[in-house]
Amino acid sequence: MAGEHPMAWRHKLGEGRVFYAAIGHQAATYDIAEFQNLSEAAVLWAGELVK
Repeated sequence: MAGEHPMAWRHKLGEGRVFYAAIGHQAATYDIAEFQNLSEAAVLWAGELVK
């Protein structure tokens, strides 16, 4: 596929918020500090705990 493809993205859908990540599904991924930070930020954003 040509062009850039994001590894993570977000958007608002109606009154909700949606976050996607295509970073991998291996168990080791969840031990990576950067992935943990991304996941935490995504949950806070989706829960509207940060703007």
